[in-house]
Amino acid sequence: QCISDSFSELPEQAENEPFDIIYTFDMIRQNLDQRRYRRLDAFQTDLFKVFERARKLTLPHSKVYQDSIKLEKIYIRLRDEICQHGSLLRSPALLFNEDRLQHELVRERTEKDSLAKTNNQNSISPTKSSDSDENKVYAMKSISRTENSSLSKGQTYYLGDFVYVEANDETKEPFIVCIESFEHKDNEDYLSGLQFCRPNETYHTPVHKFLRQEVFLTQSIEDLPMNKIQGLCFVSHFKDYFKYQPILDDETVFQDQDVYVCESRYNMKTKTFRKIKWWNLPENTRVKLIQRDTPLENIRIASALVNNNSLIHRSSTTDNESINTDIIDKPKETILYDAVINEKLNENASIKKTFYEQIVISTHSFYKVGDFVYVNNLENNNNNESNKRFIFRIDKIWKENDSYCLSGTVFIQPSDITNRDQLIVTAKCRYEREVIKRDGPSTQISLDNIQGKCSVLSLKHFCTHRLTEIAEPDVYVCESKYVTDDHSLRGLSKPLKRISLSLKATADEIWTFPKELILKQETPGALFKAVDESSTMEVDDHFDNHLDGVERHSNHGNFDTMHNGINLNPSLSNRYNSNIINRVHAYPMNGALPIALKPPAQPLPPPAAIINRPPRIQRVAHSEMYSRYIEHLKTDYPFISDWPKQLKTSIGNNGNIPSRPLPSHWLINNSPGFYNNIYEALWSMRDNMWSDVVRVRNVLSDEW
Repeated sequence: QCISDSFSELPEQAENEPFDIIYTFDMIRQNLDQRRYRRLDAFQTDLFKVFERARKLTLPHSKVYQDSIKLEKIYIRLRDEICQHGSLLRSPALLFNEDRLQHELVRERTEKDSLAKTNNQNSISPTKSSDSDENKVYAMKSISRTENSSLSKGQTYYLGDFVYVEANDETKEPFIVCIESFEHKDNEDYLSGLQFCRPNETYHTPVHKFLRQEVFLTQSIEDLPMNKIQGLCFVSHFKDYFKYQPILDDETVFQDQDVYVCESRYNMKTKTFRKIKWWNLPENTRVKLIQRDTPLENIRIASALVNNNSLIHRSSTTDNESINTDIIDKPKETILYDAVINEKLNENASIKKTFYEQIVISTHSFYKVGDFVYVNNLENNNNNESNKRFIFRIDKIWKENDSYCLSGTVFIQPSDITNRDQLIVTAKCRYEREVIKRDGPSTQISLDNIQGKCSVLSLKHFCTHRLTEIAEPDVYVCESKYVTDDHSLRGLSKPLKRISLSLKATADEIWTFPKELILKQETPGALFKAVDESSTMEVDDHFDNHLDGVERHSNHGNFDTMHNGINLNPSLSNRYNSNIINRVHAYPMNGALPIALKPPAQPLPPPAAIINRPPRIQRVAHSEMYSRYIEHLKTDYPFISDWPKQLKTSIGNNGNIPSRPLPSHWLINNSPGFYNNIYEALWSMRDNMWSDVVRVRNVLSDEW
């Protein structure tokens, strides 16, 4: 039995639904089939609401409650394993772990305890229940029965018998009734009892599974003519059905097709299922239960209506049966920068502005600082240049006259550079879908200029990462800049900067290729282009034979070591001279195959003849450290440490990379991530920590 089978006990629509939408496994399956999830965190949010709904509608000791916790833990472990704990897919969804789940469970149980008294009072008194049908099941009707049997078509029927009754519609199967009383009026014999329905007569989800021969207790039915009875049958309770077989006093054995099992009741009004706690039906003394030779297997099968177009699933569509193909996104909010950053952005500004970290335009349209977008009409004129499409990186967002304004950097195509014969070239454009950063002051645009989103990556990240929400044709690489002052094309002295945002902002989900992509030229001297051939994703065996035991490196796998010992040429063409091609497998992204990039084969450089001696470890005496500490303990000095100097220190004025080993174990998987090396990653972490200190100081300034 699957762990999720217990979720079939939940009502498909409860009176005290915890959410506006009824979250079920079937709803999530439909969303997956319709490809409505584009982010892992959006899928995870809906899945967790299925578990949370199950816990809010059940008691902590129930099987459904415990199974929801078990399933959620299984999902968390599988998610971390598939995403390789963020090494393969980085997503905000990974922040929710089992420790966070335990905190959520404590919070939910606290809420349940606060309402325990009210719930107990409502459950103790059956007369206060709005479900009148359930009361009829749990308590026998107090009516005066004047007759214990009745004759129809030559056969005698007794109280407690289960009978087939002819349906009004001849095309339907006869329904099942348990006889509770007989009545004779107007020269006709009538019966009253409890009706049972079959699975195909209920509204249920396609994933709902049923037992073979399962029926559901529904409602009381009265004044049925005895002449509509078509024969005997029997309904066993769930606990007896698998072990015992019913027989009559005259040793007549019921046929298998006439023996049914009942575990739940079905409310015709609310279209919900609920387990039967007490089997309070009229006693039938002429039917005995004998033990089966071989107990029946507890097998649940899928609904017969799963492949039927007439199946109606009202609970998930909420009375709107039209198929919804809109992308499901997590709710987003417009976020202002905090006071410290906002004040810094307003430095030397005559008019103070309020800057935004993220703005939400509509349900599926939002922009944040650091996004790359397509824009047109940059010059706001009517010439042909204004109709071209450029790429724009959002660096600042603010409001003017109730409309959002954006400023940032423009990226152009190589073909957008005029007078190319007079261009001073120090870095060549060698890549398909390469863009060039236009040097100069920031450009200001409005939201009307934006035509869509895209992604611009450095070469390193282009070969290793993808934003999951950006289609492959909208991913570009940038390794050079165009300087308008001297009409020159130069290599980037620094990689494209990455902007750190607060936790409230919607973080991008980033897919990391298991192996780096490689570059390929179709012809010598041509651009490194995207290829769509599986053969190019593997290196020839002939190439492997030339390696002869030489240690193989990926394009950027050992970048930190190379950066410490080799003076890298910023030119893109030399980036691969000291690298060896590595195998790579293709993984589909956003419906398209990732680019396979492969550089031309280059001869391996000879091993270095001179090996530098490792630097001597400098040791500082304890007395020297103590003396430095004493120097700062002065009455006219406001700080113990050199606080002003540390604030002004940056990666640019701190000198070269130190030769001593750096604490790479502070970083996830000892990897610099999006940064070029461990040195830059640690500096970025240091800057973020200083920023947090300043923010805390600003917030707690009144207390300090």
